[in-house]
Amino acid sequence: MKAMHHRQSIWLPVIFLLAAATALILMPSAAGARNIKFVCLLAAPEGVEKFRAAHDDVPVVTAAIDSHLNEKGYIVPGLGDA
Repeated sequence: MKAMHHRQSIWLPVIFLLAAATALILMPSAAGARNIKFVCLLAAPEGVEKFRAAHDDVPVVTAAIDSHLNEKGYIVPGLGDA
């Protein structure tokens, strides 16, 4: 994955569950970043809770929070097979 640098910002374009982002945030933090924001298009309450528990100092900005995760861990209603 190639990171895009803009002044003091690093943009990492990825698609994954917000819960998995808890590990990803460690990368810029380890590189010395101090003003980290996590921006996503879609999230589930469970992912937001897990992320905040691990990184309470990193704000989460999302366009929408769907209802919940189903038994397979997919966001409901989600994006279908996107």
